[in-house]
Amino acid sequence: MKRLIGVLVGAAVCAACCAGLFTGCGDGGTPSPEQSGISLNKKTLAAELSDRLDTEDYELRFTICDRSSTETVCRIVRSGKDGLVAMDSAEIYSEFYTVGGKKYMLLPVIKCYKKIGEESSFGNAFIKLGENDMLYNIEETENEITEIYKPSESSLRETYFFTFDKSTGAIKKAVTEDNGVLSVITRIESLDWRTETVALPDLDDWFDFSDDVLVSDVTALKVSYYTRGITPEMVEKAGYTYEQISKFDPDKIEEVSRELLEKNSQTESE
Repeated sequence: MKRLIGVLVGAAVCAACCAGLFTGCGDGGTPSPEQSGISLNKKTLAAELSDRLDTEDYELRFTICDRSSTETVCRIVRSGKDGLVAMDSAEIYSEFYTVGGKKYMLLPVIKCYKKIGEESSFGNAFIKLGENDMLYNIEETENEITEIYKPSESSLRETYFFTFDKSTGAIKKAVTEDNGVLSVITRIESLDWRTETVALPDLDDWFDFSDDVLVSDVTALKVSYYTRGITPEMVEKAGYTYEQISKFDPDKIEEVSRELLEKNSQTESE
């Protein structure tokens, strides 16, 4: 069970990184006008935004929708070198903290947490230019400006669209296309430039499932089930307890998980 937890949590962190929650659209940094194929007298809106995301504190709320129409609601807070990334998707709510030079993953619904390593560079949302992104075109409507970028590497086929409010210059959405096919839409709900202290909640009564901790069977089961979309409510509604299930053999535990997911799917379809 412990090994399973490591695989699942690792996948969650990797998914967050791939979704651009800890990095930008490219390799980081802001391209200069000289790198693009368009002559500019000033920085583009996307370049100005990228600079501010690198240097200022902010709170950002947005929703990511991928090509399968799965939506992930996100919140990012940056406060100096500390930060918080919160994600809510498909019955799973998770928080990733960078505090005091260390990183943590929290699963508040089941009150479990994991130390996931030392500090690395705190990134921005999926609205930041990469170092090798080059301006390709600018399109304007009555109310919006859309800046279109492509990576300079010929092997990459992505195209990035950054749409801003024409009157305020505020970012409204970012769209990624892969070889002309819609890949990800990032809808911006709000972006506030302000300082907000980022601090871990009191973890005294939480369960630690870090790699260097001996995890109980019950805690391991909670994390395993929850990261597969099985909530405590689903377990209770089916007449089970985690303590009861944790005593089953592995095949029975897997059978119960399929049962719970099937029951939840039937409930959602009714």
